[in-house]
Amino acid sequence: MRDIPYSTLAGFFHACRNVAGSTIGSFKRKLNFSGKHDIVPEIETIKIKDVNEAYERVLKSDLRYHFLKDRHPSPEKQRQAVPTLASRLSPKGFPATPKCNGAEGKSEVSCVGWNRSEPLSEEQMRADIVPGAVFPDYELSDHTGKRRKLSELQGVYPTVVVLSRGSYCPKDRRQAEGLLQLHREMTVGYCRMVTISTDAIAETHEYRSGVGAQWPFLADPRRIIQKDLDIAEYTDPIHNPMIPHVIVLEPKLIVHKIYNGYWFFGRPTVEELRLDLRAVFMKAFADWDITKPALRDAWNGGRKDDFFPYGQILAETLGEA
Repeated sequence: MRDIPYSTLAGFFHACRNVAGSTIGSFKRKLNFSGKHDIVPEIETIKIKDVNEAYERVLKSDLRYHFLKDRHPSPEKQRQAVPTLASRLSPKGFPATPKCNGAEGKSEVSCVGWNRSEPLSEEQMRADIVPGAVFPDYELSDHTGKRRKLSELQGVYPTVVVLSRGSYCPKDRRQAEGLLQLHREMTVGYCRMVTISTDAIAETHEYRSGVGAQWPFLADPRRIIQKDLDIAEYTDPIHNPMIPHVIVLEPKLIVHKIYNGYWFFGRPTVEELRLDLRAVFMKAFADWDITKPALRDAWNGGRKDDFFPYGQILAETLGEA
């Protein structure tokens, strides 16, 4: 093995890069291990026509991901995608004016002149995910690598689920910082919060630590939720995140309200979330107004199941906030 110059090693370590390997074990075992622990490659898909540009970027070390060539894109999908993108990328006050070059059967279609004419609507999520519906009980790895289900994290409590682009997005970091004080209130107010991003586990751990959060962060690098809810942020093909959303859940994963956070000010304020959680408690907890005579009679008669936390097992009451 040849010697590696110190200057190369210094740059390697300062950039926080690491290399790991093993001389034992099969390739299949490595794939199974990676799948179990949500370890996935980070790639950037390029067209064949961009190979020369990609090579220049490699020489300049301007590469965050592994390049993957898209050799056979579907012409039918291209024809379908072009008007969809063009209609969604027009500046306010101007109609979409796509100008496309490309013939049927060609491997590339180039389009220019796309601008945003309409803001994203609030109905971007899968059509059946609406207030009153049951939110999917996803199971993902948390910031420590432990597999967690949403129902387990929620327990019997109202829950705020934050679907995040990830640690790279300054808007999402600012949002998480703004939720720190609310989470302290939620902890004593019998509520739960969960953040889910498309980051890998290590990035998820750093994201959580960096903003000083104390609630669980889940990693979804395989983009299970992004695909299942149909919320891919197609305007950012490099990071390929999901469109940020905030979902307020009633107990039993019932959807109470959905916020589309593609624009930062589409995300709920702390006060809006307080009001949402109040509405959920008023609806879901029978003892919200204990001044009602019927509740007083029930208590005096020893019927305490309608009073929180009576009727709950200790593990549910003291579960992770």
